[in-house]
Amino acid sequence: MRKPELDFLRERPRLPAAAWLLLGLGVLLAATAAARYLKAERGLAGERAVVAGLEAARAARKPAKAVMPQQAAAETADRTQLELPWDTLFVQLEKSRPDEIALVSIEADGRKREASLIAEARNPAIMLDYLERLRSQSGFNAVVLSSHTLRAEDPQQPLRFVLRLRWGT
Repeated sequence: MRKPELDFLRERPRLPAAAWLLLGLGVLLAATAAARYLKAERGLAGERAVVAGLEAARAARKPAKAVMPQQAAAETADRTQLELPWDTLFVQLEKSRPDEIALVSIEADGRKREASLIAEARNPAIMLDYLERLRSQSGFNAVVLSSHTLRAEDPQQPLRFVLRLRWGT
């Protein structure tokens, strides 16, 4: 193992002239790169301003989309229809439906809070029982049997009927 040399009094050697020359050249190149960067940044800002002006001119040429009063009223009515508690209606209908009743279709008008149900039953007694069940349920008003017919073409010959009802308050 070598013995370490500890000489704190020794002077550092002078840097050669080439090192100073390279340092100056590096500083000069850094200054040139910074100047070119600032020039490019100013050019880019000018291009962005031109693009913004063109977009503003194009937007000014487009006529604003005018909303017709009828269209606004229709959109409001549609929004009102969508905000109704439809899930409550469907849950109440499903809860009151016995297994012997098959719901074929439901057509509901949210503005009037009226619904028309087309269903099928095996016999008239089941149909009338379902009608009474809906009438006694708290969420439904004015449950009316609108029509009924025997489907003779079906091998089981179900009784198809139409109920109209109002729901909610």
